[in-house]
Amino acid sequence: MRTLYLNGNSRITVRGDGPSLLINELQSADRRVPLRLIGQVIIRGNITIESNVITLLAEHGVPVSFLSSRGEVTATALTLDANSDLIRERVERLSRSDKGADKVNEWLRAGRRNAERTLVKDLMPSKIKVIYRNGLREEDYRDIIKDFLSPIDVKGEIDAVASILDGLFHELMLKSITDLGLDPHRGFLCRYQNFAFVKDLCYVLEAERDRQLLQFFMARSGKNLFEMEEGHWVVNGEGMKNIVVRFENHKKRVLSFVDVLLSDFFGILREAWI
Repeated sequence: MRTLYLNGNSRITVRGDGPSLLINELQSADRRVPLRLIGQVIIRGNITIESNVITLLAEHGVPVSFLSSRGEVTATALTLDANSDLIRERVERLSRSDKGADKVNEWLRAGRRNAERTLVKDLMPSKIKVIYRNGLREEDYRDIIKDFLSPIDVKGEIDAVASILDGLFHELMLKSITDLGLDPHRGFLCRYQNFAFVKDLCYVLEAERDRQLLQFFMARSGKNLFEMEEGHWVVNGEGMKNIVVRFENHKKRVLSFVDVLLSDFFGILREAWI
């Protein structure tokens, strides 16, 4: 199943039509997308969508996420029975155990360090022996990424792209988590926050977000991919297409990392009851 992206455009209208969504855009032929092919829906900006479409998608277990023009996740529609009660209870008990929570937190931090080292290895292969010998501190990693991006950020463009990528990674994690019956709100490092476990996994794979952020600007080639909105630079339609195509091209690889993370988490969960 695939992700359906609907980029903010007042000319787009979405309505339900039997087992499909019918998408109408001014001066374009209607698109019919069967519900069975949709894994999740991401809507950015303003479109016209019939209220029964949200209900129809929820009934088919398809999460619908709304992003602002700046890429921030503003709302998510999920089916009410998305979580397994047994799994949810076990995760809650694990999070309330100091020993269990500490183990998960250390596992999350270790996963983040590994992802950061992998990206630095790809960016600076000549320095990887030194990094593995001396270690890679969080501040060292941030300095490396800043050095690659600092010549670019003349209009606040980096924040605009990073915000959209954060939203896309958030929704990818959300879909993976709910598909396994896990509670997206029961987290460890980000506990007591909405979508805490989603944020935990996004924290681990933030380096993958950084990879796509760097690739966006390295491949920009002088194209105008931004516009001014209320005093802020935001990604325009062409820029959003650029981000989404790259995100989809990387999705299989990123999902393989997510699958390993969630498999490891279930391993920790099982050990707690052995």
